[in-house]
Amino acid sequence: QIVELCAHRPPARLLDWGASYVLNTQGLSQEAQTAVARPLLSGFINSGYNECAEAIVNLLEPQPLIELGRYRHNVADGERARQYYLRAIEYAEQTRDRAKIVCAIADFAECEAVLGNLQNAVRQLRRARKNHNLSRLDEMTRSWYHYVAGYICYQRGHFRRAHAHYRSALRCEARRADVLRELSRVNLEMGRYNVANEQAHEALALLEDKHQPLLPSIHALYGCLGDICAVQGKYEEAYRYHSEALSFWQKTGQPRWICLSLNRIAEIELLARDAGSSWRVAATMGKSAYELLREAWQVIEPTYMNLPHKSRTLHNLGWLAWHEGRITDAEKYLRRALLIRQHYGNEYGVARTLELLARLRFTQQRYNEAKQYFEQAGQIRKQLGVVQYPAVKRCSLSIQRRL
Repeated sequence: QIVELCAHRPPARLLDWGASYVLNTQGLSQEAQTAVARPLLSGFINSGYNECAEAIVNLLEPQPLIELGRYRHNVADGERARQYYLRAIEYAEQTRDRAKIVCAIADFAECEAVLGNLQNAVRQLRRARKNHNLSRLDEMTRSWYHYVAGYICYQRGHFRRAHAHYRSALRCEARRADVLRELSRVNLEMGRYNVANEQAHEALALLEDKHQPLLPSIHALYGCLGDICAVQGKYEEAYRYHSEALSFWQKTGQPRWICLSLNRIAEIELLARDAGSSWRVAATMGKSAYELLREAWQVIEPTYMNLPHKSRTLHNLGWLAWHEGRITDAEKYLRRALLIRQHYGNEYGVARTLELLARLRFTQQRYNEAKQYFEQAGQIRKQLGVVQYPAVKRCSLSIQRRL
């Protein structure tokens, strides 16, 4: 009851006491163990203490619990996460509790979107909306549905739709900080940099105002703020945000977030190179952008699917190779990134990779192909209503003028 009253983010002291109780008390029945361990696992996950949750997970496996799916999802064990989510949906349907069914389906859809299985993510949400009247569900359930729908649209590059879903999710005050973070990401891609910055700082103020700071959410926000700074040319400030986030994700052992932060730090240099700036990550961190991207690939490559993270890493490796004049490498990386993005339906990602391929064709003096790639990317951007980052736009325009 306390975990639920604390919105599944109870004080760490309670979690530590509960874990000690359930792991060390002799003679507890399985029913009693589950009754205590399940909310504890939810508390650990939602508070970002995945490393503390493993012993609790061992007590609960292999029950059809949504929390087990979330845990596997967080540690990038995608295939096992999928199996738990499917079993949790089946169990929820047996209970005939509409709210639990919709939440379980939305959880599964979010997992599929993170992995890059966007078509199934869309199918799952359509199924939930078709079979269950959302207007009759409680506010938290409706908010979670719209939050996941917004995230799926974001992954597809449909930022206007994502913005509409997130605005609907924002009606639930309990989820406000997380929704503001996602709205900040959407507004960044739509070129509304001041709005993105305001929303990220508002979310940060909400999180830091609590008696027990929510460290995972705070460090996810550092990533948003770092992205905004990098796009605006504030490279040192961007680096400070991203390096702090990277340190946290490495400490808590979350592969997807580690990969994302490594990519983001490398992207600071890539944006600086596009802008003609001399800023380099090696001078600040002691590691080159190439080393960071190779490390990101080593972290994410063994994990299940995770196509958005894999394609982002390949895209950035190609971007860097073009800047360094390694044309063969650039072709190899960009082709692989394009195929993945086309396969899982990331239209915005396809446009960005096409723009880099256009630069590559210009370098190879294959000017007609360069024009075609720029035109294809431009059409996608126009349909989606998104703009290029200022540095990227300047670099691309300088090439287009010479075509």
